[in-house]
Amino acid sequence: MQHGDEELDYLAGAQPYENPASFERVVKEAFLLELDCAQNQDIADVLGVDKSRVSQIFGNPSNLKPETIQKVLDQLRSKEHKRQIVEAWMRECFGTDILHQSGEPLVGKKITEKTVRRVDRQIRESRLTLAAKTATEAAQRTDDPTMRERLLDRAFFARQRLDQPGQAMRVARIIAEGAIKRGDLRRAATGYCLGGRVMRGMADAKERETIHVLDRAEALLAMSEPLGKPAPPYLMVTYEVLEVERINTLVTLMERDQIIRDDGLIKKLKTRIEVRLKEVKSYQEKSRLAQLLARMYLLLDQAFLAEELLEQSFKSGDIKNLNAYEVSGVINARIIAKRKSPEASAEYLDRVIENCTESLDLYHGRLAEHDLARLERHLMIQVGS
Repeated sequence: MQHGDEELDYLAGAQPYENPASFERVVKEAFLLELDCAQNQDIADVLGVDKSRVSQIFGNPSNLKPETIQKVLDQLRSKEHKRQIVEAWMRECFGTDILHQSGEPLVGKKITEKTVRRVDRQIRESRLTLAAKTATEAAQRTDDPTMRERLLDRAFFARQRLDQPGQAMRVARIIAEGAIKRGDLRRAATGYCLGGRVMRGMADAKERETIHVLDRAEALLAMSEPLGKPAPPYLMVTYEVLEVERINTLVTLMERDQIIRDDGLIKKLKTRIEVRLKEVKSYQEKSRLAQLLARMYLLLDQAFLAEELLEQSFKSGDIKNLNAYEVSGVINARIIAKRKSPEASAEYLDRVIENCTESLDLYHGRLAEHDLARLERHLMIQVGS
């Protein structure tokens, strides 16, 4: 049997003939996925109208009133489906071009505090690509060095959260280059530290690649002036922050089995983080350090203590959202795998991934997907054994 030919024939017959982005196709796809109905009569029953009315809706969507669109949206829960339906309706009304970036400037001639607040609002609304582009363009236009660095910090955050290491590294390089030209070696060290963070997040990065960037950060830091008070309103690395970044790198490499897991070394590193946890005052920093400690306890197969540290991280930040800080959702899934079962962990990761997709946190979503793949592999190997 020539399975390959059969598969090719099947695929050829499955090619869509309709526009998959048409209003009718988008609405029917959403109703099928959420309400298990895609026929006009079924949709009419859901909307409480005649079948002929549904045919009118699909036949000429550009003439529909907003109230009709709202009635369709009210039947659905998914924000993504609602967005797709509104965009499809706009395409019908105004054409495709209105939904695409025209290349026009994203910011005005004057870059002010309002610009920063606009970027912050875009980040809160998970419009991360727009936030990154707006922040980068504004940073290029402003002559105020403080404003420029604040905007670059936000561009870096957005690019990393979007899981775009190349563009995040570019922002880190721009930070470092600009700071060296100004003679601000501490800010330059910050750029290199951010570059190390990017490398740590790349699953295929070699240990030396990451450590080399952090070494450069430390060399610049050694030549920099003491950090003044008040500190500037943008990221400035310290020896303590750099030490945590180095420890985080080693923990990450051990988690990936890219370096030998050394219990003695883990305990020494754990002691350093415990000391640092007592020193910091920021709620956010306390939470991140507690989560880093939880990962260390997991490496030591002490899931109960890891769970206590994860709970402490939420108490520190007074946050209930498991994805609010550094890899917390993934950590909790690993704890569940050890304390309950791989099946329970996989089920939990489904929710983590859904949350990350909803908030466009593609970086942590990728980490969760990798862990889910390993769990599913484990479950697959057990089948029939």
